[in-house]
Amino acid sequence: MKTFLLIAISILLTGCGNNTVEQEIITPEASPIVDPVVELPVEPSFCPDYIMTGQSNSTRDYSHFEDITGFTMQQIGVGGLTIKQLIEDFTNNDICTDNLKGILFIHGEHDALWETPVDEYLIDVEKYRLMIADVPMYLSLVGYTTNPAKDYLFDIYRDAQLNSGYSVSYTEANRFRDWGLLDDTIHFSQGGRDLIAEAFAEDIWNN
Repeated sequence: MKTFLLIAISILLTGCGNNTVEQEIITPEASPIVDPVVELPVEPSFCPDYIMTGQSNSTRDYSHFEDITGFTMQQIGVGGLTIKQLIEDFTNNDICTDNLKGILFIHGEHDALWETPVDEYLIDVEKYRLMIADVPMYLSLVGYTTNPAKDYLFDIYRDAQLNSGYSVSYTEANRFRDWGLLDDTIHFSQGGRDLIAEAFAEDIWNN
């Protein structure tokens, strides 16, 4: 009798002939656990109080401006570009202007050396300003390189910037060469950048 029962159980498990009975094995992959949908909090976009832009001298450390004013700042300058190239390179996809109070602008050395007509330069500066936002623009006038023979080119630009109608915050970058505030032939040292940061802050506070 025991033998008969074992045979019967074996037939039931294996089936008869080709009619086999397959045992389904449930695995975690075959029966996944569906997690509830959890909406993660959306981080607010960084909306700075001021944007600093221009070329190389605008891309370095100006945290002193934030330290002394309490304002937030985003730097979007690109080294080595003329104003036309800066316009071509510009994208506002990563810029939030909801809280923007002004633009800090340090630019002009390349255009001066390339002798871009100053009237054309100032038209493009205004175009660039409006591409960012229609807010006040604060300027630091161009400085000099270590080559005095080129000073006259920068002086043409300094005069044009001075009479541009924008708020001129700092006028003495041309003295950094004599003051030992250049890191190389044209780039401002940290001491020079701090002077410019303080001038921007004072100009903003006074206006």
